[in-house]
Amino acid sequence: MVAVSTMPQIKIVDYSNDEESDNKAIKKKRAEKGTGSIRKKGNTYEGRVTVKIQGKSKQISLCDQDKKVLIKKMAEAISQSDDYRYCKSNTTITVKEWIMEWINTYKRGYVKNSTLRFYIDILQDNIEPYIGNYRLSELTTWDIQKNLIAKLVTGDEERKKKPLSPKYIKEIYRVLDMALRQAKINGIINSNPMESVKIPKPKNPEINILKIGEQNKFEGIMKKTRGCEPYLFILRTGLRANEVAGLYWDDIDFDLKIMYIVQGLVISSEYNDELEKIKTYKEETDLKSATSHRRVPLIKDAYEFLLQYREQYMKKYGITNVEDLKGKRVFLTSEGNAVIAQFLWTKLDRLLKKVGFRHIRVHDLRHTFATRCLQAGMSIRVLQIILGHANLAMTEKYTHLVDDLDIEEMAKLQGLYGQKLQPFYNDKEICEMCGAAA
Repeated sequence: MVAVSTMPQIKIVDYSNDEESDNKAIKKKRAEKGTGSIRKKGNTYEGRVTVKIQGKSKQISLCDQDKKVLIKKMAEAISQSDDYRYCKSNTTITVKEWIMEWINTYKRGYVKNSTLRFYIDILQDNIEPYIGNYRLSELTTWDIQKNLIAKLVTGDEERKKKPLSPKYIKEIYRVLDMALRQAKINGIINSNPMESVKIPKPKNPEINILKIGEQNKFEGIMKKTRGCEPYLFILRTGLRANEVAGLYWDDIDFDLKIMYIVQGLVISSEYNDELEKIKTYKEETDLKSATSHRRVPLIKDAYEFLLQYREQYMKKYGITNVEDLKGKRVFLTSEGNAVIAQFLWTKLDRLLKKVGFRHIRVHDLRHTFATRCLQAGMSIRVLQIILGHANLAMTEKYTHLVDDLDIEEMAKLQGLYGQKLQPFYNDKEICEMCGAAA
C-alpha cells in the first residue's frame, strides 16, 4: 500500500447530541479547511467536511453507523486535499497497488456499491493480469497498448479469454485513465500514459426487440412458466430489472393508476482493504439517475395485469385485505424471497435456451415496450417520462424502428393491443403529474 506523507489532524464539531447548533461562530469554524461536523441522521451518523481539491474548496458528505469509522473516513477525505499528497519518492509502487489504493481512498464511500464492484472486477479480471506488476513510475503508453489493450481486443488464448467488446474496453480504459490521472495529480507520475492510448471505437448496437409474432409466442411461454410474471410486467411498463425487483405494493396507487419508482434491488458485495470479497448481500440501491425517480401512469394493459396478479398473489400468500400488502414486495421467487435483477437475467437466459427461443435480454423487453408505445401513437415526450430517460435523445433512438414497420406488422400490432396501449391520462396531464414540461 502507498503511505500518505502526513495524516491530517481533523477538528470535529459534534452536533449528534446537540439540537441547538446553528450559531454563526460554529458555522464559520466548520467552513475552515480541515474542520468537520457530525450529525445524527436516522440510525446513522452523517459527517460533513470541507476540503480543497485542485485548488477549489468543496464540502463533501459521508455516512457511517460507527462514529469512529466516520471520523476516519473524514480524515481520509482531507488527506486527498492539495496540502496532503502521497510521497513522490515512492517509485516502487505497482499499477495494481496504486489502483487498489485509489479505489479504497477515492471511490469507496463515494460511489454506489455496484459501481465499486465494477471497478474491482475491472482491476482483478483485466488490468492486474497484464500490467498489474509494472512499476507505476515506469509504465508507458506502449506497455498499456501492447500488453493490455491488444490482449483485450484480440483475446488471450493462454488465459482462455475471448475478445472483449469495444464498449467494455472503453470502460476499462476509463477506469485506468481515472486512476492514472489521480496518480499524476498526487505527484507519483509526471505524465499520464493513457493520453496517447488508442482503443477501438464502440459501435452503436442495434436495438434488439421482439417482433409482434415473437412477442405473442414469448408471452405464451411466460404465462405457462411459473415465476415469469416480472417479464410480462416489463413488457407492459418498460421498467428496468432492478426497478421491478425494488417495487413494493405500496408504490402502486390503484385508484390513480400510477406507479412510484423510487428504488432498485441488486446483489452487492463487501470488500476489505485488500479488495477481497468478504460477503455478498441484497441491497436496496438508488436508481440510475434523478429522472429515474418518477411517477409512471399505467397503461390499461399494465393496470389490468396488476389487478389479476394481485388477486393471485393474495390467494397464494393467504392475504385477505389489500392493506396487508403494505411493506411487501410485488415480485417474489417461488420460495417467497425477494427477486433481484441478477436472478431475472439468469432465469430468462436459461429458460429461453431450454425452450429454443432466440436470445433476448431482460432489457430488450424494455426496448420492446418502448417501441410498441411509439407504434401505437404515444407521444415521445410522454414515453420519455414513463421510461425515466434523462434526455429526449435517449428516447428518440426508438423512432427509426417505427419508421421501418411495414403494413403487415402494423396490422398485427392492432390485433395484439387494440386500444389497450394508451395511458388513462392525456399527454398534458401526464407531464403535469410527473412535474415535467409538456
